[in-house]
Amino acid sequence: MENGNATASSHFLSEDFCVLEGQHYFVRCILPIPILGSGGLHFAYGVWSTLSEKNFRRYVETFDTGNQGGLGPWFGWFSNQQLYALNGHDIRKDLLE
Repeated sequence: MENGNATASSHFLSEDFCVLEGQHYFVRCILPIPILGSGGLHFAYGVWSTLSEKNFRRYVETFDTGNQGGLGPWFGWFSNQQLYALNGHDIRKDLLE
């Protein structure tokens, strides 16, 4: 299914976009995490974020062109399960014990 179908469907899922019930819009994006002591290198973690319908449509329209440099920044809610909250445990604490 092409990404262009993301704005034409009430339910859509691809590697980069998700629409639920025609009212919840998600995009896959990169969350750069600095690596301490690396001289400015980052670990890039692929995550899902919400977007408003208006911003979602603008992002989809420009996705395949690569002309997105002036589009943001936009507000969105982080929409992945956080690794540190698995099974109610703090992974850092568990690793240090």
